[in-house]
Amino acid sequence: MSRLRGSGSNAATFAAIGGNLAIAVSKFIAAAVTGSSAILAEGLHFVDSADLEPRVYWRLTDNWLELSVRFVTRERGGREVKDAMTRDVLAALDAARIPIASATFALTELPPVPVRLQPQEEDSHA
Repeated sequence: MSRLRGSGSNAATFAAIGGNLAIAVSKFIAAAVTGSSAILAEGLHFVDSADLEPRVYWRLTDNWLELSVRFVTRERGGREVKDAMTRDVLAALDAARIPIASATFALTELPPVPVRLQPQEEDSHA
């Protein structure tokens, strides 16, 4: 079903993980030398971001279910990846007979607005 399988490179994934780990290690060393808790926190953030698996986050709103996708892609070509993913999702929803909806509001005219003008008082100092 997906046109995305096999299109990525394991070398790029491992390079990204290696780069993140190198940055984290350097931040841990800097935190140890300086005693800075801020640098230590930055190092911990980089360790967390080493998780490069795609993720889908779900959020219920008052009207619908919102899905956000987090994924890693090459520096160039992200638009093509997003396009392919969107087409795959739409095809899967269509195959499962799950309709999608969107809330769209068109504002084409302004309702009548009453305006009352009050006469200005003449300036008596003139």
